[in-house]
Amino acid sequence: MVSMVKAIDWEEVTEPYSHDIALLLDLLKQPTVYDPQTVSPQSPHGDALKGVLIWLKGIADRWGFSTQIYHHEVLTIQLPGKSDRRIETVCHVDVVSVSGNWRFPPFSAHISDGKLYGRGTQDMKVQLWSNLIALKIIKDQGIVPERTIRLVIGTDEERTMQDVKRYVAEAGLPEFAFTPDGAFPLCLGEKGVWTAEISQTVKSSLIKIKTYQDSNIICDRVDVWLPAKDRARAHDFLTTQHVKFKLGKEQQLIFLGQSSHSSLPEQGENAIIVMLKFVATFYHEKWAQTYLNTFSDYYGSAIGLDKYVSNMGLTTYSLNQIKLETDHLVAVLDVRHNGKTNAATLQALTAEHLPEAVVKTVYVDPVTKTDLDNPFVAKLLEIYHHENPTDHAQPYYSGGVSYSKVYAGKCVAFGGDGIDSTLPNLAHQTNEYTLLKILPKLLRIYTHALFELTNL
Repeated sequence: MVSMVKAIDWEEVTEPYSHDIALLLDLLKQPTVYDPQTVSPQSPHGDALKGVLIWLKGIADRWGFSTQIYHHEVLTIQLPGKSDRRIETVCHVDVVSVSGNWRFPPFSAHISDGKLYGRGTQDMKVQLWSNLIALKIIKDQGIVPERTIRLVIGTDEERTMQDVKRYVAEAGLPEFAFTPDGAFPLCLGEKGVWTAEISQTVKSSLIKIKTYQDSNIICDRVDVWLPAKDRARAHDFLTTQHVKFKLGKEQQLIFLGQSSHSSLPEQGENAIIVMLKFVATFYHEKWAQTYLNTFSDYYGSAIGLDKYVSNMGLTTYSLNQIKLETDHLVAVLDVRHNGKTNAATLQALTAEHLPEAVVKTVYVDPVTKTDLDNPFVAKLLEIYHHENPTDHAQPYYSGGVSYSKVYAGKCVAFGGDGIDSTLPNLAHQTNEYTLLKILPKLLRIYTHALFELTNL
């Protein structure tokens, strides 16, 4: 049995495992999107997500781990240590919805030119695979860690995170945890989240408006159904405006944008804004102009949010879903705030600028921070920089939301974005992919990290 970190050559130990990616490919091929059509008490987030937990549990059981499924929605895979003190690595197997035109089918796990394509390759099935294999490597080496190591796999991170909240309520908090989410070297804290539903009765010439993406994604498609008498004129108008659009099978206008994570709206182009400009200028509808004025700037300057500055950066303010049927409008607003405001202030400011609408809070999460002088945090930074000595990046704050929010300051987000400067951030976007060449390094970092944390 190995007892000292210096005696382990992590590159030598992990290398044989890093090229066997059959399990990863199988994982990526499973369409683990929340599916309301198959939700049941035994499958609280849909059959695909419950099915993948059972599949992973079977694999871990065959490898000799201790496993447990909590409330049909969280799987734990555990390597017992010399004590009951626990280190956790917290992953999620659910992915965001799929839309847009993909180069390869999003659940095909297609490999081309050293790239592995598929929904979840960046967020976060590759990291889940890396941590599962890291746990297996430690076990295969015959190492009995000082602390128990537990891999936690949730199924509802992209929506509510209630799954892991229920798990923590039952299992209790570990001594420390990390989630292999976000970007390296390490995320010390996350902005707060405020999600609101906006509803309003409007008088519109439009028959229907529909969007397709989740509320935490910058919208890349809006479908608009017009009266038949307006279609030709609208087509000619949009052509002169150089707007990205196409016609659908039902002769609806499809406005096109570019998806991105809601916390990084500047990386996308919101198709809802494109659509609102059309409605405001072509039909001269007041409601559309009001919404355009309020939501065109991703940082909420129209309602004064750009005045609230902190070391976490600016608050982001994105209208990501919209639906109109029989003059009833419903929209969903996603806000990532920097702690200088709160849900009550955000709701009041939004309602003030939309006086004819009802603004209802539907989701709130507070700002979370972990101390830099935490010894586990320091050890993670040491490990990352040991494996990446030329990367001088420092810990940061994020507008994204991860399971670390559930862990009351005892968890940080630790990678895997940023490990290679040539890999763009494509989480929640079309044509999401990762580079095969980064897999050995990811596996090495997470294996090293789990061993070091449990023996700290």
